[in-house]
Amino acid sequence: MSGLRKSLLLGLAAGCFLVAAVILIRWQAISSARIETERQDYAAGDTADRNRSAFDVCRDDGRLWDYSARQCVGLAPGGRY
Repeated sequence: MSGLRKSLLLGLAAGCFLVAAVILIRWQAISSARIETERQDYAAGDTADRNRSAFDVCRDDGRLWDYSARQCVGLAPGGRY
């Protein structure tokens, strides 16, 4: 093999390696971002479920829900309905 041919093959191999490395790094970044987004989505869903359950229990007990404080407060005037 001539020196030029070896240099071209070496350059081609190095270029392929760099492209593969960039693709791998991007894939890992995308995967990491997707996992973080899913974790945040599950956490927000759990919080929403807990708040909705607390609201339902408060209403079922005939009490008032304070939306700004996100908690149950005193009895509703005139009973439950």
